[in-house]
Amino acid sequence: MRTVIVLGGGMVGVSSAIHLQRRGWAVILIDRREPGRETSYGNSGVIQSEAVRPYAMPRDPKMLVDIALGRTNDVHYRLLSLPAHVRPLLKYWWHSASSRYRSISIAYSRLVASATADHGELIREAQADHLIRRGGYRVLHRDPVALDKAVGAAKNDSLEFGVKFRVLGGIELAQAEPIDCGQFPGAIHWLDPWTVSDPGGLVSAYAELFQRLGGKILRGDANTLHEGSAGWSVDTMEGRVDAACVVVALGPW
Repeated sequence: MRTVIVLGGGMVGVSSAIHLQRRGWAVILIDRREPGRETSYGNSGVIQSEAVRPYAMPRDPKMLVDIALGRTNDVHYRLLSLPAHVRPLLKYWWHSASSRYRSISIAYSRLVASATADHGELIREAQADHLIRRGGYRVLHRDPVALDKAVGAAKNDSLEFGVKFRVLGGIELAQAEPIDCGQFPGAIHWLDPWTVSDPGGLVSAYAELFQRLGGKILRGDANTLHEGSAGWSVDTMEGRVDAACVVVALGPW
């Protein structure tokens, strides 16, 4: 049987561990804490079947200047760290060009299309349906021009990828979201995504499913990962663990 270490007990790591398990791998999941206690504990909790296009680097000069000067919340950076990131930033810029970005989006949309179906299967097996809401979510816009632009983009996604949405005017938005929403021009209601009331709890439920299926979860230090002649090794609280392959799913860490 093929062996693999999965480093990182967030949503990506735990889901990857289960899918590898189903494909016949012997899987050990390693994290420094319990599953779902880091980034996946408090993220937005949206299973985004509508997010058919990855986030491209802005190519508008004014927007780039605003980001560089810290006038938006897109990026927080340290000036002294920039030299180490010049090459990946240039690659990001290159692949965000219209023709290349379109090819990436087509591939990306095929993955996103299976998001709710794949999660739905795991949710049922993990008995976590009480954490899921299937009413989509709303993106509120404060500016009519921004709303019109977003509606145009949503229509393009609907035509090209079949994404479902509807536009809420100010009155309808105030009825749907009565707290402080009466002064806004409207919102886009994405109809197909699911929202999660407790993202960390969903990861924990998946981790328990992984263990019920025979998986093993250990506490360990990802910084000890090293490659040897027979594969990969990581130090854990139960000693060194060896495997032929490794999946690194450590998020921002």
